[in-house]
Formats: sequence, structure tokens, C-alpha cells
Amino acid sequence: RFNGDSGANYYGDQMTTSAATVSGQESVGGTSARLSGITAATANAAYAGIVTVMIPNYAGTTFHKTTIARAARKDANSSGNLRSANVGGHWRNTAAIVAIRIYPSSGNFAIGSQATLYGLSQ
Repeated sequence: RFNGDSGANYYGDQMTTSAATVSGQESVGGTSARLSGITAATANAAYAGIVTVMIPNYAGTTFHKTTIARAARKDANSSGNLRSANVGGHWRNTAAIVAIRIYPSSGNFAIGSQATLYGLSQ
């Protein structure tokens, strides 16, 4: 969530690939931004996922905020369990983003999970 906003102000579109399967998902008027799926805390040991998120013009106050995310994860050692995703998102607000809260949709992050924030504003 951006700036503590829990209103229905988030929109997103996700395309996920796994083996020879491509699937899409759209979210309209959600209460948080979906950045993608990562490996759950219940996954096998040493399985990890990664998500890279860009929020161009996060400090601007003229336009609504748009996000771009890319993700990859491995769920198991069998076909169809290596996944990648491209996610586009939109926060219906012109406020500069000054706070970001990251949390799983359910359960917990695995011990050792990390989040790193880099800021660049033009």
C-alpha cells in the first residue's frame, strides 16, 4: 500500500508464464497494489523468488502513479513450477509516495526475506 491508502484505488494487470502456459489476471478497484507472486514461506528449503518493482515519478504530484513489476520464482523441481510474471499497476492518486507497506496476501514471508528500496526522482 502507498501512503497508508487502503481505499479501492489500485488497479493492476498481470501476465504469468509457466512451462507452456500463459495466463492473465486483472484487478480493478483493489485495496492494495499487487506486485506479483513470490515463493511462500511454506515452500521447500532454498527456494526463493525475486520481484523488481519500478515506480517512475513516485515523488511527482501531477499524475496518478504507475508501477511496473517483473518477477520469477520456483515452487518445485518439476515441470510447470518455474514461473515468471510481468505486472502493470496503477494507483489512483496524485500524491507523492512517501511510504510503502509490503505484505503477503496471506501467511508470512520466509525467514531471511529481504526488501531493498532505491529512490530516484527526476
